Amino acid sequence: MNNENKEKICRIACVSEKVELPLREYLTEKGYRLQYVFPKNEITGSEKYHPDLYMCKLGAEPSAEIFFGEREYIGIKYPQCAAYNGVVMGDIFIHKLTATAKDLMEIVRGRGYRLIDVPQGYTKCNMVVVDALHCITSDYGLAKALSSEASQIKVLMVEKGQVELEGYPYGFLGGASGRVDGEIVFNGDLSRHSDFVRIKEFINSCGLGVKYFKDYPLRDIGSIIAVSHRSLF
Repeated sequence: MNNENKEKICRIACVSEKVELPLREYLTEKGYRLQYVFPKNEITGSEKYHPDLYMCKLGAEPSAEIFFGEREYIGIKYPQCAAYNGVVMGDIFIHKLTATAKDLMEIVRGRGYRLIDVPQGYTKCNMVVVDALHCITSDYGLAKALSSEASQIKVLMVEKGQVELEGYPYGFLGGASGRVDGEIVFNGDLSRHSDFVRIKEFINSCGLGVKYFKDYPLRDIGSIIAVSHRSLF
């Protein structure tokens, strides 16, 4: 009998239960087990289904772990409802720090992340995190804070809007996307975005591919929070 450990790839993608079928099928075909968010019903808007309100990925790389928050720290109204909507890039934690959940703050402080305070509580919603040094946003306040306090992060500014979000005039590109292995995957037709060429070239320059679906417009679903790592069994 062979007692040697065998290696397998564990893939999990946390998504809204309202995720569109083409994206759902794509993730499943890539071997991801989908974990749907159970919404906090006290939050009245469509964002209550969004994964990035309930968890925070502690890194930009595919293998980075996901920190699942405690519901007691999630408020009903903004910015308290965005308690886990922070972003980790390299050794930096980016969020509206007065809104950060107590347990998440304990983790980021304990791991020695540098803290960058930004005016936007919906930080992850507003950021396409490409890798540890590159991101995309339409939020000027976010871009300004990153440029002034963490100059090694390269930020691509794009036009706001052009992303659907039920109940709101528009959603955010970060909430309509996520890093999945070696690709940035967009929930909808990125080619309709006025900055499509710039976005695609920026991501490609980081050595990553771009995946999108022409079947429907870009829609904010609270990010695609995926993790892929090797484990022994």
